[in-house]
Amino acid sequence: MTDPAKYIVVMDNSVETVIIFPCWLLHANMAGGKKVVSAGKVEFSAIASDKIKIYCYGESVGLNVKARPEEDAYLIEKSILRIESRP
Repeated sequence: MTDPAKYIVVMDNSVETVIIFPCWLLHANMAGGKKVVSAGKVEFSAIASDKIKIYCYGESVGLNVKARPEEDAYLIEKSILRIESRP
């Protein structure tokens, strides 16, 4: 597993959008005034040569929002791999 990064999920034009950033930045600084629906840390782990596992967990104390582990991991996977539907 790699070192965790941080992430937020914001509402952008009625669409949930994921922003991933280094752990030394604050969640609140990355929100840019947008409504934050979840936040936490994310880790990526290779489970096969063509598969990764995404772990979302934690919370943003400053924004008073928590991670939604399964839903956020899916949003990140969808953003990275550009998949359109759940299996």
